[in-house]
Amino acid sequence: MPTPEQLGVRSSAVSTNSNRDLDLTAAYQRLETLGAVCFRMDKLDTGDCRFTCLLTTRQTGVNHRVEADARSSAEAVRSVLTQAEDWAKTGK
Repeated sequence: MPTPEQLGVRSSAVSTNSNRDLDLTAAYQRLETLGAVCFRMDKLDTGDCRFTCLLTTRQTGVNHRVEADARSSAEAVRSVLTQAEDWAKTGK
């Protein structure tokens, strides 16, 4: 899993509209712990952000997709992390 610096992110925090910061390093570490094999952020035509992540499963060659649309990138990442952690609790 690449570090934020390897992805070209200079700061470890992203500001949101609600003035709450998201620690990208911690978010990426959480994704790695959950078994993320890839993730991406897309800017939508509406101005919203879509964050998508693929997680490993117990079935070889099968990944679980988690996705969230939100007004800010930080909100989208938080939503995906919550969904991914809830899914991981079910036993993958």
